[in-house]
Amino acid sequence: AMPGFFDASPGQDRRSQSCIAHRETRRQVAPGFFGSAAPSPAYLAGFNFLSKKLVNQAKTQSMRIIYRLPLMLLILLNLVLGLLIFKALGLPMSWRHRFLNAGKAVFLGMMGIKIRLREGSAPREAAILMANHRSYIDVLFFRSSTPQIYLSKIEVKSWPIIGWGAQALDVVFVDRSSKESRSASRAALSDRVQRGLSPVVFPEGTTTERGLLEFSPGMFYTAAELNAPIVPFVMEYSDPKMAWVHDDTFVSHLLKMLSRPAWSVELYIGTPLRSNDGAALAETVRAWMLERVNN
Repeated sequence: AMPGFFDASPGQDRRSQSCIAHRETRRQVAPGFFGSAAPSPAYLAGFNFLSKKLVNQAKTQSMRIIYRLPLMLLILLNLVLGLLIFKALGLPMSWRHRFLNAGKAVFLGMMGIKIRLREGSAPREAAILMANHRSYIDVLFFRSSTPQIYLSKIEVKSWPIIGWGAQALDVVFVDRSSKESRSASRAALSDRVQRGLSPVVFPEGTTTERGLLEFSPGMFYTAAELNAPIVPFVMEYSDPKMAWVHDDTFVSHLLKMLSRPAWSVELYIGTPLRSNDGAALAETVRAWMLERVNN
């Protein structure tokens, strides 16, 4: 008899048997995932191990933030308060510089950040200290025997705690969108150099994760006019994720640093460079840095 409309043909029957066999194979290969069979002991053990590892890692990171954040605030508050008192008493910048260096050492130790000097030594005479720029914490990695003076964007002046400390250190603030502000900041820095202080300058003007951005030429011409030496620095992080770049906010980046167990900074220090040609000075400094930065 002819097979009816609802009857299975021999070919259909073979296809049905093939589908059933395929489903059985899938159940055997990945029990508990593709099928309804119970997961294998090895599968459960691996899943539990991974889950516990992720949970423990999250707990550890949270604990670091919990104990480091209050310590960081305590260190910063004491540091800023001490600097404000030193300034109010009219104590020289050298005293504030030594107090700041002590605070830096305590802060870096608490954060698990080690500085590994790979080349050079701290300059003993006043100079313009120039470095590549990875994050706001770079100011803690400079080395010099003379007091350091910082150039910072105007927004930092309004930051709680950090802004107060910056003002206690006579930081030179600059509005990079204003030509007049940039000129005034260069004049203020040149005055500091003549007084035997060492301005810290990031010629890129902003941060980047790798390589070098274009330099702002202003301070190179100021150095040429004053015949002031420039000491180049290169700072490279062992973990590039610690760079403050892209759309990362200050708070999110700070929490990321607080949760990191330990990391280090490779520090390179050049010899003092002088020239009466600002453009040539910029090229020399850039060439020295390019040989040492990670690209």
